[in-house]
Amino acid sequence: MKEIIIKEQEQNQRLDKFLLKYMNEASKSFIYKMLRKKRIKYNGKRAEGSELIQAGDCLTLYLSDETLDGFMGEKTVKKTMIRFDVIYEDEKILLVNKPAGVIVHPDKDNKDNTLTDMLLYYLYTKGE
Repeated sequence: MKEIIIKEQEQNQRLDKFLLKYMNEASKSFIYKMLRKKRIKYNGKRAEGSELIQAGDCLTLYLSDETLDGFMGEKTVKKTMIRFDVIYEDEKILLVNKPAGVIVHPDKDNKDNTLTDMLLYYLYTKGE
């Protein structure tokens, strides 16, 4: 059994989306099966998956440590050269000027140096 207390930066997202990020190697069908079988509880009650989680909420996962370890892949941030200019930034918004020729998401031809990689690395270096 594992208890997870939702932090402020994790709030305002659907429970099922949070679980898919938390157990990033688990399939959607596994997550929904565990919700149906009541192996995942939300604030001590049966969870549907569509709930919006808030800071301080408690998730209880009635799963073995081996199961959790198998579904929790190591999350890494690729070190990449940052090639964008920050136009505006506050605690909730980051507005950047994307250079021409930089793709946003990886595709079959370009897997590295995407804008997504650059943004993740930028936030990681800031400790966020």
